[in-house]
Amino acid sequence: MKIHPYIHFDTQSEEAFRFYAKALGGKMSEIHRFGSMPPQGGFELTPEQKNLVMHVRLELPDDHGERHDRGHGPRTHRGK
Repeated sequence: MKIHPYIHFDTQSEEAFRFYAKALGGKMSEIHRFGSMPPQGGFELTPEQKNLVMHVRLELPDDHGERHDRGHGPRTHRGK
């Protein structure tokens, strides 16, 4: 069974994923920030909001589980 966890953080996504990558021997293969979105009519982001993480992909070694698309969370568990 494959799962793709999806967890939200207020402002700590980048720090959390750097921790998970280091602790689990994985790597952040994608990181997208709110500042990379096309402009939204009538809605302005502050510089701090533009730097917040919108999407992260954390890839873990094969012995830890599956790839995590926006995988806000530690390793997945496979059925045996």
